[in-house]
Amino acid sequence: MTKVCSRCGEDKPLESFSKDKKSDSGLRSYCRTCASTYDRQYRRSDHGANVRRAYKSTVVGRLHRRAERHRRRARNMDAGPLTRTTLEIVMLRNKVAYGRLTCVYCKADVEDSGWHLEHFTPLSKGGTNTVDNLGVSCPTCNTSKGVKAYADVDRLNEDYLRVEQVTFVERILHAAADKYDLLSSLVE
Repeated sequence: MTKVCSRCGEDKPLESFSKDKKSDSGLRSYCRTCASTYDRQYRRSDHGANVRRAYKSTVVGRLHRRAERHRRRARNMDAGPLTRTTLEIVMLRNKVAYGRLTCVYCKADVEDSGWHLEHFTPLSKGGTNTVDNLGVSCPTCNTSKGVKAYADVDRLNEDYLRVEQVTFVERILHAAADKYDLLSSLVE
């Protein structure tokens, strides 16, 4: 089956058209080649540049650029993917250790004020995006730390190191036992 492109007027196979849920046919009215040409021209135009510049100056645009830089840097260093599950585990480990999201360096509460994802061994020094290499820190500690490894930081939090020696499963069981008073129900 074929379809006529609304931009170039050529009769092309259906595979040449991108999907579009809003259209009756389920496909866009113009082919991928025309879409690519149009997008390229738009990006080069003054209006396209102004729209991109305006987006980059917004908070969301800056966060998007920062996240993309992080992904690119991690890809180039074979650090592995940073998944949502990994982030949830890092946050859970921190909450089990301290009760709330807390900076591993200065013990400041970062639950409401915002926090940074901390690489104990920085990506630039061969660190990875695994749960064992990630933690939560306040923006001040993370930015002042720079590219130092966790062990090299002056404000090292000894309590966090002691907590880390207990296995993750034990901490979850103890937290669950405390929260739901499981131990007293087992004794009775």
